Amino acid sequence: MLSSGNPVEVLESDGDWSQVRVLEGKMSGKEGWVFSRYLLTRLPWKKQSESLRKENELLKDKLPVVEKKLNDALQREKTLTIKLRDNTKTLNTLEGEYTSLKQGSGGYLKLKKKYDETQSALKTAQQNLQKFTEENKILKSSQAIKWFLAGSLVLLFGLIIGLVVGQRQKKQRSTLMS
Repeated sequence: MLSSGNPVEVLESDGDWSQVRVLEGKMSGKEGWVFSRYLLTRLPWKKQSESLRKENELLKDKLPVVEKKLNDALQREKTLTIKLRDNTKTLNTLEGEYTSLKQGSGGYLKLKKKYDETQSALKTAQQNLQKFTEENKILKSSQAIKWFLAGSLVLLFGLIIGLVVGQRQKKQRSTLMS
């Protein structure tokens, strides 16, 4: 005879009867036939209540640990919420600055382009200035040479005229004296 609640393994079923093997207790390992309607596929109520009572006690033991983790998580959430709010403010500030820089950079690029053009024009102007300075020096020296030559010619003509006039006067004096 089996008492209620003994765990068994069903080996075979034939109509209303089932051959079983006892798994626990004094009769462990024995086999026999049982009326199938007395077999339950669920745990008996007594075993279920004992199992649930043990599980409840385990959960009660774990409750303080879980509550501590919950409090830690809530504290971490508060900290992260504050950080998120601060980071959102910082992000909004940076986005505003970025927009301002982006708008300002358009002006910068125009100024840079104008600067580059002006630098190129300045180089060209400096090259022209150097070229004109050299030409001016050449012209000044050639003009000085022309004046020197003109002065030399005047002096030469003056000397020739002086000699010619002097010789005429000498001839006239010699003809007058004779």
